[in-house]
Amino acid sequence: MKFKKLFAGVAAAATLLAGMAFGTGAANAAETTVDTAATVTFKASKEKQLTSARLSAYKIADYVNYGTAENPVYGVKTAAGADRAKLAAALTTAGFQNVPTDGTTDLMAWAMNQKKTTDTDGTVTQVQFDQSETRPWNNPSVTRKFADALQANNPFTATADPFVLNKATGSDTDGWTATNKTALTAGVYLFLDGNASTDTLTQAVPMIVSTGSVNDKGVLSLGDSTAEVDMKSTVSGTKTKSTTAKSASVGETVPFELGYTIPNPVPTGFTLQFKDVPSKGLTVNFASLTVKAGDKVLTGTDYTVENNLTDNKGDGTNTFVVKITDPAKYAGKQITITYNATVNDEAETVKGQDYHAVTNKLVDNDGTPIPGTETLTKIFGFKFTKVNAQGEAVEGAKFTLSVAKDQNGVLPNSDKYPLEVTSGANGVVKFDGLKAGSYTVTETAVADGYQDFKASFTVAIEENGNVTFAGTDSWGLAPKDSTADYKVTNVKSVFELPKTGAAGIALFVVIAALLGGAAATVYAKSRRTSRALR
Repeated sequence: MKFKKLFAGVAAAATLLAGMAFGTGAANAAETTVDTAATVTFKASKEKQLTSARLSAYKIADYVNYGTAENPVYGVKTAAGADRAKLAAALTTAGFQNVPTDGTTDLMAWAMNQKKTTDTDGTVTQVQFDQSETRPWNNPSVTRKFADALQANNPFTATADPFVLNKATGSDTDGWTATNKTALTAGVYLFLDGNASTDTLTQAVPMIVSTGSVNDKGVLSLGDSTAEVDMKSTVSGTKTKSTTAKSASVGETVPFELGYTIPNPVPTGFTLQFKDVPSKGLTVNFASLTVKAGDKVLTGTDYTVENNLTDNKGDGTNTFVVKITDPAKYAGKQITITYNATVNDEAETVKGQDYHAVTNKLVDNDGTPIPGTETLTKIFGFKFTKVNAQGEAVEGAKFTLSVAKDQNGVLPNSDKYPLEVTSGANGVVKFDGLKAGSYTVTETAVADGYQDFKASFTVAIEENGNVTFAGTDSWGLAPKDSTADYKVTNVKSVFELPKTGAAGIALFVVIAALLGGAAATVYAKSRRTSRALR
């Protein structure tokens, strides 16, 4: 006779055991509780679903033999010690109608004998246990509702707590399995997971498992008293946070994106919140904050925002918290939160570096940073030295910073980082608060006592902070190419102008102009002398 394997759930027990002899005739016969050893194999896609589970086992129904050893007739019987009122309530919650109240009918035997019925207009008048094969294991829903109701108000005494599994075997490609190390006898079991949900692994939803095999007539065989069940937990990705801004100028807007995929199914009591910790140098624009579940934009009371920042400014300690009001509504959905923050002039210098930066991270409920969620946006600067022809520092020369049409820099918007800077006593000129990009520096006023030959040059800042200078003035006062110790010259006479390359040519042009002017003067004087002699 061909037998069909009894897989996870009362679903299978209901469908396949229905019609077995646990009715009136069987109840009058002598009964023997089956004590055949049973093996339950738990399956999972990831090893940690099995190794992290903290299971307890509750036998909710025994298998009993109403026949003889030679001619067995099997049925089910509610496990001893069950709280009848709680069990009846769980069956009612699952949708069973007219649950017996006589105090004598075996409730599990009764329930597993029920068949789905409807009246003439299609209204369901009775339900039966069913089996959901796929995530989130809630459609069809009778058995799922029953299991959830048992977890909420359990009428049964633990058979094994803890319930221990053997070492898991398998791979992420082919899946993982683990069998029970704790001994079980054939029957129907409820397995509950005591492992609290985390951001990466949810608590398994309640699992109902029946062991054994039945034929197409519903006749049970215990020769192969095994069962398989999916460990109904969900491995989910961690919370994420990112920004596209590797660098930024002060006053610039930086976009941030937070993400998390809600597990499916959502375990009982599951909550979801994002605790965001912006650093000094960031001012959060809460008006820009948007929350989505999949493609749906959440509004109103779908989420809340708790702002613990002062003037919306980060300090590296205080948080703002975005909490999803009812995450169960979005099972399996990706939650995406986006918002903008403005870089302000309070950003701090990174220890051991010569640039400022703003950071942003997510922390868990106890304030521990969540790995992989910290963002870093750098704020660069550059400096050069104003010198005379002898290489000595020159004080008092003025320079402005700009961005030409073909350049991609962004000018800072802060009084702390002016766009016009005067060289100090050490000759140093520094522009700061800048994102990576290209800029133009133009000398607008030479220092007192120096010829009015003004330098100009471009600056390129790379994302790694490397700076390259390139002179553009025709006098050669700013060197053509340099990456460090860039020096820009002021001269007190044309003879101090650089004398090589284009700059040298420029000098000859100046001298030629001066000589031409002198010749014109001599000629004019000669003409006046000639007229006087006449």
